[in-house]
Amino acid sequence: MLKELCIKDFALIDYSKINFFEGFNIFTGETGAGKSIVIDALLFALGKRADKSFIRKNKSKTTIEAIFYLESNNKDAIKSLLIEEGIDLDEDMIILRREIYEDGKSTCRLNGKLVTRSFLSLITSLMITIHSQNEFSEILTKESQLNILDDFISLKSDDVYNSYKKIFLSYRLKQEELSQILTTYDNAFMLRELDIIKYQIKEIEEAKLNKGEFEGLESKINLLEHSEEISLLINNIYNDSYSNSDNILKKIDLFKNSLSKFSKSDELINNWYEGFNEVYYKLEDITLTIRDNLDKFSYDYGKLADLKQRYSDINKILLKYGKDIDSVFDYLGEMYNRKNYLENIDSNIINLKNEISSLEIDLENYSKKISQKRLIGISELKSAIVDELISLDMINSKFDIKLENTTEFGINGRDSISFLISFNKGEDLKPFNKIASGGEISRFMLALKKVSATFDNISTIVFDEIDTGISGKAAKVVGEKLKEISKHRQIICITHLPQIAAKGDYHFAVQKLESGDKTHSFITQLSKDERISEIAKMISGDDTSTTSYKYAKEMIELN
Repeated sequence: MLKELCIKDFALIDYSKINFFEGFNIFTGETGAGKSIVIDALLFALGKRADKSFIRKNKSKTTIEAIFYLESNNKDAIKSLLIEEGIDLDEDMIILRREIYEDGKSTCRLNGKLVTRSFLSLITSLMITIHSQNEFSEILTKESQLNILDDFISLKSDDVYNSYKKIFLSYRLKQEELSQILTTYDNAFMLRELDIIKYQIKEIEEAKLNKGEFEGLESKINLLEHSEEISLLINNIYNDSYSNSDNILKKIDLFKNSLSKFSKSDELINNWYEGFNEVYYKLEDITLTIRDNLDKFSYDYGKLADLKQRYSDINKILLKYGKDIDSVFDYLGEMYNRKNYLENIDSNIINLKNEISSLEIDLENYSKKISQKRLIGISELKSAIVDELISLDMINSKFDIKLENTTEFGINGRDSISFLISFNKGEDLKPFNKIASGGEISRFMLALKKVSATFDNISTIVFDEIDTGISGKAAKVVGEKLKEISKHRQIICITHLPQIAAKGDYHFAVQKLESGDKTHSFITQLSKDERISEIAKMISGDDTSTTSYKYAKEMIELN
């Protein structure tokens, strides 16, 4: 349920905070007062595309905040979506906040967290629906009419329907795969591609690559390129440590022998002695190892040339097939798969065609079951809508739903439906796009909304001038129907008819005021006496008329 709407610096509104209630919320006001601005602000909060032209003149941004309380209808579905987005839900309250800036950029927040506009629209579509004149154009499409029927019979949660969709998605992928093959199928081209692939496989395999080899080659080449420098270095170390007459080992041996005479007399001297003794033997081991490996670092031009050639060969492979050896192996696997595919393409085409034929049989069986469910649903939906039309004093109306099978399978089956309507006695049924009367359309949409309320689980319905093109008795009947719906759903209705306004539980007036060189729109919740005056003005254009005031009071009391 929509609990609160705050509008700041939006169009003609500086600031307005509207508290909504359960039941029937009515908005009235003179033409141009700004009733449509309230709807525009609400649509913006719900995820409509941002339009910077709504920013109040001389302001840098506009802010709309809407607060909803979740009711049992769609609570679990909404909570599940919020959990997936990591959004906390505090006491079943959802706070939507939208801001639009001078540069046209906008932000969407849900309970304080930034979200995408599409996610915002998804969440709000489960809580609120807005009926306007534009909505009628939406149900003119056969797809929308099919969705209405499917929602009415809860088809989208049906196992048969979901099995069909799963098979259809596989069927479409197989069709696309076959189409791609047949579109690009060129025997000469494929033979050329196969030759290229075989050459690439041969080139990679002949390189006899090993993981880690390339990095090891760099180290080996570096050593060989500096072998003379290394050889000179280790020879000098060996001579200074062991070979020369005044080598380091002899000096250390002299030190430790001299200290040994006194090592037993003093602990500190003993520590020095043991230290020199340890250093002597460690250095001796290192020196002997150097002696045994003096030839290892000799310069070998032939070996260096071989290593450089190997490095060059591998580098050429990497430049052509991958950033490293692992990538080359991955590419090699892809080439083997492609080679196998091309060598067996004729059999692949046959297999795909067989798979598609098999899937078509399954689709045909499931689509027939879906059509049967829809036929049963059509009878029930027709009856429900006709009952509502009669209750709206449209006793001469006829309504039918025509179901036809299409030649192609679609995501929703093989059915196409058309809503057909006749509002007047003796007239033939016509498709919706042939209907012109605004008043009759308004009442039909109301009948449809009433039926939809039995299955869509949406807690708030907004009617933006549902009374277009009607008056008198028809207006009274529409008001009664809205009142009836409001017993089970929160209704927010913008109207210019007193017959409907009098049925409201809560009444808000939208007024426009000029102050200096600025125009302001503001919204006020009316008291009982103010309601009477407002409705009296709607009746006669003058709230001071005794007759209209009395009539307005009677209308409200009869509510």
